[in-house]
This record gives sequence, C-alpha cells and structure tokens, in this order.
Amino acid sequence: MIILLLLSVFLRGASSSILSDDTYIGFSFLSFAKDSCDNQTLICYGAIESSGALNITPGPQPNPQLNKVGRVLYGTPLSLQRSFIDTTITIKISRHLNYTDRAGDGMTFIFASDKSGSSAKGVGEFLGLKSSPDEKFPPLAVELDTCMNKNLNDPDDNHIGIDINGIESNPVNSLLDIDLKSGRAIQVRIYYNPDYGKLSVSAAYSGETLRKVIEKHIYLPDIIPTPVYVGFTAATGDFEESHQVLNWTFNSFPVPPSLEEENLVMPI
Repeated sequence: MIILLLLSVFLRGASSSILSDDTYIGFSFLSFAKDSCDNQTLICYGAIESSGALNITPGPQPNPQLNKVGRVLYGTPLSLQRSFIDTTITIKISRHLNYTDRAGDGMTFIFASDKSGSSAKGVGEFLGLKSSPDEKFPPLAVELDTCMNKNLNDPDDNHIGIDINGIESNPVNSLLDIDLKSGRAIQVRIYYNPDYGKLSVSAAYSGETLRKVIEKHIYLPDIIPTPVYVGFTAATGDFEESHQVLNWTFNSFPVPPSLEEENLVMPI
C-alpha cells in the first residue's frame, strides 16, 4: 500500500489554491533559476538566487554582512496535518574567510502559519524565525545552529534541534562528524511519519550516507495549522556567515483519517 502511494506522488507547480488533505504533493528544485523568487513559485524575503543556489542571507562580502535575516517560502500553502512528509535539502553554510574561528548564526527549515517575512528582531540567535508584524515564531522549525547562545541552553555552536512555538530546541543534538559551517555541501532529510507521530532529521555531507541525528514524538495536527507554508530562514548576528540552499525536494501523501486513528502510537 505504501509503495503504491509513493508511486502516486507527482511533481506539481505552484498555484494560487491550497493543496488539500487528499492531494499528493511533490515538487523538486534541482537548482534555482533567476525567476524562482517570483512570489508565486517561491516567496523570498531578503534572499536572492545566485549561480543556481538560494542565498538566504548575503554571501561572504569584502565588508561584513552583519545582522541580516532572510526567509524563503514555497509559494503555495499546503495542508499537511494528516500526511507523511519527506523533504530533503542540500545546504552550504560558510564562515567569512577573514574570521574562520567565528561565525553565526545558522538557518532553519520551517512550517509557517502565514507568508510573512522575517522581521528585524529575527537577527542573530533568533535565526530569522521571528516574523512581522506580530513577532510570532513559526509553530514548527528544524534549526541548524552554528552559534552557541548560553541563554538558549545551546550545547555548542554546531547542533540540530527541533523548535516548537519558540527558539529553544527540544530535543537538540550536537553533531560530532559534521561541521555545519564548513562550507561543504550538507544534505538534510526531514521525515514525518503520522502512523507513529514521529519527526526525524538525518544529515550527512553530500555524497555520504545519511545518518539520523534527532527524533521527536509529535502529533502534527496539534502543532501546525492548515494550510501551512514550508521553507527556510537564516540570520547573521555579530559575525558574518553565508547560508545557501543548493537544492530542495518535497513529497507528501495523505493518510486516511481511519488509518491514522488506528495506528497512531504516542508516548505515555
């Protein structure tokens, strides 16, 4: 049954309508064209296409690009509360060449309530997550954090976390064999299984085998609205860092309500 459903996923372009709960959703950006940020295919705030990649914050410049934020959202709102979700991105985060020992602050993959851009209050440790005009955080985000902020209980300056309605991660996991800000291409896969109410994140340097680094039991209908926007945020603070998305694929397919209710297993 699952194999048949997976085979039914199809590529779909952006449209003005909401993709509903019973719709198979699939799109793929093997690279990004100059017209990708057309407010229909992608909605871009502070981000630009450059040489086939999305620069969520400005790339390394001769003069430091500090306290910058960026946000990119897929142009069509999606209904995902009762769906398997499988998305993979390839990113590249780079330190400034003159400050190889200092960088910040990181980037995220978000499920956003609306198509607002990141506000000026989203710089630095807030990773572009705060949105205007009401300064709310997105209901769900996966953060790729490259700066240690003790007031947020960060374990170090190289970790992945799951954020719900805020910036403080729970859980959070330090990366031992991946340097997020190495300037190397890194593949990140985010997968949600509604049968078990489980969100997992895997990562590896591009070309290497993905390894699960974090997992959390959640019940998506309690967290994200319908419809919801998916995309990326990034921010710099006191030190420069560039945040690029090289490619992005996204697939989801719905679970019938009866199947979801019968199979959902939540922790006691």
